[in-house]
Amino acid sequence: VMGHAAQRSLASAAVLLIGLSGLGAEVSKNVALAGVASLDVHDPTPARYADLSSSWLLREADVGKPRHAAAMSRLAALNEHVVVRVLGEDGRPLSSSTARADAGGDGDGTEAAAARTPATVPGSDQSGGGGAGGLGGGDSGGAPPVSSRGPSPSEWWSNPSSLHPYSAVVACDLPYPSLLRLAAAARSASTHLVACWSCGVFGGVFCDFGEAFEVADTDGEPPRTALLEHVAWADGLGSATTVPEQPHGLQDGDVIRFEDITGMPSLCGSSQQDTRDQSTDLQSSHRPGRLFTVTVTGRHTVALREAAAGGGGGAGSIFGAGG
Repeated sequence: VMGHAAQRSLASAAVLLIGLSGLGAEVSKNVALAGVASLDVHDPTPARYADLSSSWLLREADVGKPRHAAAMSRLAALNEHVVVRVLGEDGRPLSSSTARADAGGDGDGTEAAAARTPATVPGSDQSGGGGAGGLGGGDSGGAPPVSSRGPSPSEWWSNPSSLHPYSAVVACDLPYPSLLRLAAAARSASTHLVACWSCGVFGGVFCDFGEAFEVADTDGEPPRTALLEHVAWADGLGSATTVPEQPHGLQDGDVIRFEDITGMPSLCGSSQQDTRDQSTDLQSSHRPGRLFTVTVTGRHTVALREAAAGGGGGAGSIFGAGG
């Protein structure tokens, strides 16, 4: 479950997705359903019959056309609040869900997208995924496909200025040399990068969110919760005891917060470090209330001290009254 700040960030995100292999089709679906502000997709690789078994975006009539030709209408149908655009080989929009709606068009818009997109791309082989106009990614395996080619004219996204408008760029099954160029451009543009590739039943994911990005979650596990039998607090120090049926499961240095402590509302209130502007502070916006660092003294007992401002990277455990 995402916190308020993460939801707000997602709703304002502009995402560029490069590569609509079977993996890319699934990623594009999930991004659209997640509710980002806008989703641009790009993959001029001619669709093959083999692609039909892995990509829900494609139909038999799409074979020979660029993979992204019908993507706009089929992705836009998943979430009417997401603006979906298909970008051509120069990075300019070929079709847009917003433009189609404003024009009052009918049908699924596939014909309009296909009419503005060449059925085949110069320099590409319809029986393969590469070529100057294609991305070369597929679902047959290989951690990302390796090619010795340099940048092709269609790699407009290798220019950092083309990535500035985006919050994140997602690359699916992109050939390794192209991925390196994209990674360099994304880092230069301060745009978050997620690269993924499929290798049969295996796959890989690489993320680069920049040097300033901090991971606050230490283990990826959901917050622990426990009921309290006793809690005491005085002069900046305290202790807490969970009910016998529920060991706390904490470790030294873990950070907790309290809820519904009868007679001690101050323990559940906002501390000084949590009264900062919650529109810009991710930690405070999805972990309200005072935070306490614990020292384990027993299976059911912990010693408490107020967490230092900016501390508590693993904050998230929630303790509430037991009766």
